[in-house]
Formats: sequence, structure tokens, C-alpha cells
Amino acid sequence: MGDIVISIFFIVLSIFMYISSLGFISGFTRGSVGADGFPKIIAVAIFILAIINMIRIMRKKKITFDFSKEKFIEKYKPVLAILLMFAIYVFSMKYIGFLITTILFMFSAQWYLSDRNKKNIPKIVIITLFISLGSYIFFTSYLTVVFPPGIFFD
Repeated sequence: MGDIVISIFFIVLSIFMYISSLGFISGFTRGSVGADGFPKIIAVAIFILAIINMIRIMRKKKITFDFSKEKFIEKYKPVLAILLMFAIYVFSMKYIGFLITTILFMFSAQWYLSDRNKKNIPKIVIITLFISLGSYIFFTSYLTVVFPPGIFFD
């Protein structure tokens, strides 16, 4: 049951992402993916993967609606924690800025999801900085996306 709820959540999220990206403006010509095209591609990919996951779950097991709040929270605690971190990330991005919130979100998510006995801080820091700075440079330089600067870079 919980797997289906998560799949439905991602279907709704992808639809919301796609509709939200319809208002984006791109300076690119035809045939190029700009600031308006990339979120649409991601939204369609999330939608397709969520549908595939839902079909896989329905084929695999019999669906029962024995919904227990405690069992759901215990089973999906990591997913719910990451969703909470993501919500905080999205809402704080406007005030703190893209780069700092992305670094904080990625570090905290990797820290939370890594094995308790094998937390490799240098590896987490390197991956976080590489992906955060790399995505920032890629989107600002090649796709000319303007991110929220926040209080430190305003």
C-alpha cells in the first residue's frame, strides 16, 4: 500500500512540475533544450518511472488496504525524512540562495542515508561540492538559468 502511495505522490509531483514549467521562458531557438525544456523532460521522466513502478507493484503483489499509520511511518521513515528535507530546501532557497541550500540539502541527505558505521565525510563533501557546483555552473553557463542568489550573494 505504501509503495502505491509513494508512486501516486510522484505522479502528482511530476504533473505539478510540468504545469509549473509551462510558464518558463527560454531564449533558445528550436531544437535546443532551454530553461523551459529541461524541467519538462524531468517531469515526464518522473511520471513514466512512477507509472512503471506502480504497474510493477500491482503485478507483484496483492494490494491490501490494511492501513496502519505507525507501520507506514516506520517502513517509509527515510523517504519521509528526505521529503521533509526537500520541502525545507525548496522553501529556504528563496532566502538563503540556491548554492548554499543545495550544498546543505545534499550533505544532509547523504549523511542521513549513509550507513551509520561507514559515514565517510570527505567522500560526502566531495560528492556534494562536485554535484552542487557542477549543476550550478552548467545551468547558469549553458542554460542561462538564473537561480535565487539569497542573502549572501545578493
